[in-house]
Amino acid sequence: MITIFLSYAHEDKEFVNKLSSDLTSLGYAVIQDTKTFRPGFDIDGTIRNHIERSDFVIPVLTTNALNSPWVTGVEVRLARHLQSQGRAVRVIPILLSTSPGQVNQLQKVNYVDFTDPEGYALALAQLVAELPHRDYDELYNLRQELESLIIEEEKSLLALLKKAAKKKGSWDGYNAEDLVNAIDPFLRDYDDLDTAYWWLIVYGVLRFRDIDDWWEDDEYYEDSMQFAEIAPRGIALLNELRTEP
Repeated sequence: MITIFLSYAHEDKEFVNKLSSDLTSLGYAVIQDTKTFRPGFDIDGTIRNHIERSDFVIPVLTTNALNSPWVTGVEVRLARHLQSQGRAVRVIPILLSTSPGQVNQLQKVNYVDFTDPEGYALALAQLVAELPHRDYDELYNLRQELESLIIEEEKSLLALLKKAAKKKGSWDGYNAEDLVNAIDPFLRDYDDLDTAYWWLIVYGVLRFRDIDDWWEDDEYYEDSMQFAEIAPRGIALLNELRTEP
């Protein structure tokens, strides 16, 4: 399992708790100090041990983080030191409210922009695109993830997919726009469809063919369709759902 160490200032824990929950639901092991570290532990040694065992270190950059002696002074510095020694740990900064250029160790590191609260799902999709893909064969886990996500009132995303799946004889060869159009009749309005679309990308049912090109173009929902496709994991799930009662 891929292990992620979240480095952040405690003042930003509300955002970090949400991010941690979403990454955990996507199948990643997340190390977060308030949930991982216990009273009486050697904090300095424990943090070092966890970072050394992590695949990714994700610092959440804010003014609070810049003023924290731990985030940039200890955790980011240690991760970058391990990289200089040839260790496999990778640093992916999250920009929440400050510039990564203000952090000396991160001046040449690409970051994921979470500064727009309305763009959270898209930013999460971009972050997940930088992480190793989960196993596309584990449809049971995917079902559990989609069942837990309520899009409209009592409708789970899995229930919406099941209705959409039955509109085709087989989903092989269809694209993202076909799937979104099949879901559309079961939702109240554009906002619900937009929400469903981005979460399908986050969970790997849909995926961007080239998320960087889309991101640079900075277009909205309709134009993004040309950069998305139904992932193999999603096609397998849709074909499974269309045969169920």
